[in-house]
Amino acid sequence: MARPDITEAEVQAACLEFLAAYRIFHWRQNQGAIPLPDGGYRRFNGMKGQSDIIGICPDGRFLAIEVKRPGKKPTKEQDEFLEHIANNGGVATWVSSVDELEADLREAGII
Repeated sequence: MARPDITEAEVQAACLEFLAAYRIFHWRQNQGAIPLPDGGYRRFNGMKGQSDIIGICPDGRFLAIEVKRPGKKPTKEQDEFLEHIANNGGVATWVSSVDELEADLREAGII
């Protein structure tokens, strides 16, 4: 069972390590605003709702993974992005733990 205080950043870091261990080509998709040491922000403008982790499965399918801390759910835009990927033959999921990611990738035949 996941810690109740686990952060989204911790879940995401664990998912990135998991994908690397399985040698699945992936990257962290920066989205939104990142705080800078001087108190300002660096803004990343991309497609609204795009997933936190993007990649390409070993069989060539597009991979989109939305990461949420336990108890949270994707926004409407995030759900729509995942649906668009799935409807076009990609692998799309949202997870709150590495165990969920592993189960979803096994179900999709990726690992």
